[in-house]
Amino acid sequence: MKRIIAVFIVFLMFGCSANRNNIKSNINYKKFSSDFELINANMEQGKYKKAVEIITFLINNGIDDVRLYYDRGICLSNLKMYAKAIDDFKYIIKNAKDIKYESKAYTAMGYCYYMLYDEDNAIKSFNEAIKLNNNYLAFYSLGYIYMKHNEYIKAKIRFYRAIEENAQFTPSYIDLSKCYIKLGEFKRAKETLLAAANLGEKDPELFYNLGYVYDNLNNYEMSILYYTKAIELTPLFAPAYINRGLVYLYLNKKDKACSDFKQACNLSLCDKLESLKQIGVCQ
Repeated sequence: MKRIIAVFIVFLMFGCSANRNNIKSNINYKKFSSDFELINANMEQGKYKKAVEIITFLINNGIDDVRLYYDRGICLSNLKMYAKAIDDFKYIIKNAKDIKYESKAYTAMGYCYYMLYDEDNAIKSFNEAIKLNNNYLAFYSLGYIYMKHNEYIKAKIRFYRAIEENAQFTPSYIDLSKCYIKLGEFKRAKETLLAAANLGEKDPELFYNLGYVYDNLNNYEMSILYYTKAIELTPLFAPAYINRGLVYLYLNKKDKACSDFKQACNLSLCDKLESLKQIGVCQ
C-alpha cells in the first residue's frame, strides 16, 4: 500500500499544472490570471485545499477546460477526497478529446477507487487506461494489485509491460523483482534489480532486495555489500541489519553478526538477539 501511494503522489503532482496556452485563449483569462498563477504555487507548497478553491473559482467564471477538472481531481485526491475526485475524472473522460489525457484520467480514477477499497472498479479503470494508450502506470497499478493477492505470475506480466512502456520507471523493476523472488527466480530478480540500479535508482529497498537475492545465490560478499548500501541510505532499516547479521553468522563472523543483531534490537527487532543470547552466541 505504501509504495503505490508514494508512486501515485508523484504521478498526481505532475498533473497539477494546467495547459496555459488553452486557458490563455479564454477571454476571461486576464481577469483571473493572478488567481490561476496561484494554483501552481499552492500545489508546490502542498496547499491543495487552496488550489481547489482557485480552480473551482476559475471554472465557475467561465474557464471550462478539462485540464482544470483534471487538476482539481488530482488536488482532491491529495486531500483524500476520492469520491469527489472521481466525479472530476469522469467529467474528463466524457469530454476530453485527447486520448492520452483520457487515459491519464482513467488511471487517476483507478487510484481513487483503489484508495476507496473498490478494487473491481480500480481494475476496470486501469484496464480502460491501457486500452486507450498502454498507460505504463496503469500496468504498474494492476501488477501491484495482483501482487498484493499473491498472483505473482499475473503481476510480473504487468510489471514487465510497465517497463516496456516506460523503461525509466524504477518502481516497476523493484516490484517485478519481488515477484521473481516469490517465484524462486533469483537470477532474474538479480538482473531486474541491477537494471534499476544502473538507471541510478538509490532506493534502499532495491539494495535490500539485492542483498537478499545474492544471499540466496550464495554470493555472500555481494549480499553483505548491498545490505550495507541499504543501511547507509536508511540507518533505521532494521531488517537489513537482521539479514546482514545472518550472513555474518553463516560466515562465522560472530562479532559482526551480534553487532548487527544488537543494532536491530535497538530498532525494536530483538527476537534474533535474544535467541542467540540464550545459546551463548551473543552476550
